[in-house]
Amino acid sequence: MAAMVAGAAEEDGPSDTIAHWVDQLTEKARASREAGLAGCLGLLRRRPVDAKQELEGQMETLLGALKTLLKREKGEDFVKACAVAQALGVVAADTDGQLVFNELKPVLAPQCTVEASRAGHTEHALTCLTQLCFFCNDEDQFLGEVLKLCEAHISDFVADDPRVAALRGWGLLATMLEPPQVAQRRDAIIA
Repeated sequence: MAAMVAGAAEEDGPSDTIAHWVDQLTEKARASREAGLAGCLGLLRRRPVDAKQELEGQMETLLGALKTLLKREKGEDFVKACAVAQALGVVAADTDGQLVFNELKPVLAPQCTVEASRAGHTEHALTCLTQLCFFCNDEDQFLGEVLKLCEAHISDFVADDPRVAALRGWGLLATMLEPPQVAQRRDAIIA
């Protein structure tokens, strides 16, 4: 019981800041990185307004740490880094959203290809990239690129997790298009 109380106090205490969790993300010890990912994700979800204010001065470091973790493509670190990136995209969408998208797209896009889907993390990369594109991207060119990544999985006709993620992502991003554009893209997929 005392451990639970200490953990709860620590969660809302002075160490529950973006700066603290970002420092943990840059540590070499796996346990520290996992704690940093969990802490960042918890703070971004639990206190988005506070997190948004705390991101000033920490955004570049956080994005650098996320890019490093996403490049490694290993296990739970990758999945959790995608979750942190998604939460960061929602929290920072109206201020630094385009920066978040521009920094993470080059790392995520190669992992969203049909060829990369054999690695096992494509569904998480696709989900993350499509959500970042929806919340953070203002450029039509990138919207088209991300839609093409989704369409490649959809037309692959393999019923797997990346295809499901691609269908969901395509549906989300299609809401940003005009009806004739949706029909044109849909027809090209099913042709």
